[in-house]
Amino acid sequence: FTVNGWDYPALIETYEQASKLAREEHIPVLIHVQQLTQPQGHSTSGSHERYKSEERLQWEREYDCNVKMREWMIETNIATDEELQEIEKEIKKLVRDGKKAAWEAHGEPVKQE
Repeated sequence: FTVNGWDYPALIETYEQASKLAREEHIPVLIHVQQLTQPQGHSTSGSHERYKSEERLQWEREYDCNVKMREWMIETNIATDEELQEIEKEIKKLVRDGKKAAWEAHGEPVKQE
């Protein structure tokens, strides 16, 4: 099977078909997920802007899996834009607070010494 990584409904359908085939026919299946974005480059220490064309970077912005999932959720009335904005706001705060707590916990033994 081949499916685009940014196409959530097609991913669901593909995985359902593949699992059905494997269970009913007792044969292995292979799913090739293509057209994925790589927003951080090869590592978090490097910038992918150095080796990707502007055209590729624009494509990655448009087909980012999170962007496409968000669009799908709004189109299918799973959530509204406003609800998703509120969730995103809460998540950003949760991540910031977690990062701060982890950094403090990491440094506390050094402070104690």
